[in-house]
Amino acid sequence: MGSPPRPMPPLIRSPSPAAPQWVVLRRIPRVSRTDNDLPQDTTAFLLALEAPPGLSVVSQLVIATDRGGPDRSAAFVRAADSCGILLLSGSLADDKPSASASYFLFDAVSNTVRRLPDWPGNGGGIAGLSVAAGGGSHNHNFMVAELVPPFSATNGGSAALHCFSPEPGVWVHKPLRFPDRIRLPWHSAHVLYYDGKLWWVDLSQGLLACDPFAVKPELHFVPLPSSGRLAKGDWKQRRDAGKHRCLNVSGGKLRFVVIQAHACVPKIKLWTLADPAAGEWTLDHEARLQDIWDDQSYTNTGLSKKRPSLALVHPGKPNVVYFFLQKHLFGVDLRTKAVTESSPHEHEGDEAAASSSSVLAWELPPSVTISSAGRQHVQEEITTSTFDRIADSLYDAYTRVFADMEFDRLAKIALGYRDKKTEKEDNKFKVS
Repeated sequence: MGSPPRPMPPLIRSPSPAAPQWVVLRRIPRVSRTDNDLPQDTTAFLLALEAPPGLSVVSQLVIATDRGGPDRSAAFVRAADSCGILLLSGSLADDKPSASASYFLFDAVSNTVRRLPDWPGNGGGIAGLSVAAGGGSHNHNFMVAELVPPFSATNGGSAALHCFSPEPGVWVHKPLRFPDRIRLPWHSAHVLYYDGKLWWVDLSQGLLACDPFAVKPELHFVPLPSSGRLAKGDWKQRRDAGKHRCLNVSGGKLRFVVIQAHACVPKIKLWTLADPAAGEWTLDHEARLQDIWDDQSYTNTGLSKKRPSLALVHPGKPNVVYFFLQKHLFGVDLRTKAVTESSPHEHEGDEAAASSSSVLAWELPPSVTISSAGRQHVQEEITTSTFDRIADSLYDAYTRVFADMEFDRLAKIALGYRDKKTEKEDNKFKVS
C-alpha cells in the first residue's frame, strides 16, 4: 500500500486575500443528532461553509431518540441560487406517506426554512429553482418547477411540469410536448438556472430547457456535442456518467466537460454552449491527462497518476476544472495543465460516491460569508439570527475578558519579579 497523498505546498494552497464568493456544496446533507428539544413540526438545518477547494455541507438537525438511527431522513440539495436560497427535497420519517418528495427552501440570508406543500399526485420528477432578481423564499418572485418526463414513447411523448410559486400558493400542472429526438428514458442528473430558463441535464444525451413562468411552456432540446454523447446501450457509462462528465454554468455560459479515458490518448475536453437556440457547442480546451500528471504541481500533491472523477467547473474561471481523487478535491487549469489548488475532503461514504452528481457550485450573495466557524443554525419559519448574534457577542466578550484577565495576571507577576530584583540590587549596593 502506497503512502498517503502529501498536502500541497503553501505556494499553491495560499488563499486569495479576498473572501471567496462561492463554495463547493455537497448535495447530500449530513444528519446531526441533538439532545435539545426542537419545536414541533420544525425542520432545522446547519450550514457549514468552507472556502474552495474545501467541501461545504448542509446538515439536517434531528432529535436524538432511543432508536438506533435518526428519526428523520436526510434531504437532498436540488439547486442553489446566488440570492442565497437552497432547494432541498426529501421525505421525513414522521411524514404521512406521500408518493412525491417534500420540498424545502432554505434561505441562508434570512436564516429560515420554508416547507412547500406536497404535490397531491404522483411525483417522479426532479425540480429546479428560478428566482427573480431581488427575490427571496418569503416573497412572490420564485418558482419551483418539477419536470416529469414520459417513461416511454407509448404514451405519445407527453410530459408535465409541476410548478409552485407563492401566487397562487398551490402546485399547478402544465402539460408539455416532449421533443421527438430524445431517447427514453430521460435521466435528469440535475437542474440548472441559466438565461432565464431552467435546464434539466441528462449527462448521456443533452439538456431540456424551458421557462417555468410561461403560461404555456415549451421544452427546447439541446443535444450534447456529438463526441460527448453516450451510446444507447452503454448502460454502465450512463450509470457512472457523473464520474467522467459534468455540466454547469461558468463565466455566464454553460460548460460541458468529459474525461475520455478509453481513448488511445486519455484526454479532458471542455465545450461551451455558444448558441443555445441553435444548440451549437465550441471546443475550448483539450488537455491530456499525462500532461497534467507530468506537471510539477501535480507531483507536489502526492496523488497517484490515476483517472480522477469529475466534480465541477469553476463558476468564474471556465478554464479551471475540479476533480476528486483519493479523498482529495483539486483544481486544474486546462490551459497550463497545472494544479491550482488541492485539499483533502471528508466526503461521506464510498470514494466512488464523489462525482459531479454529488456536488454543486454555489455562488454566494454578498451577505453570506465564510466565517471562521462556518456554521449557521436555522429553523423552519423561525429566525434565529438574533439569538446567534447575542451568543456570538457574549462569546467574544467572554474571550476578551478572559484575555484581559490573563494579561493582567501575567503583568502583575512580571512587575512583582521586577520589584524583587530591584530590591535585591538596592541591597547589594547598600552592603558594598
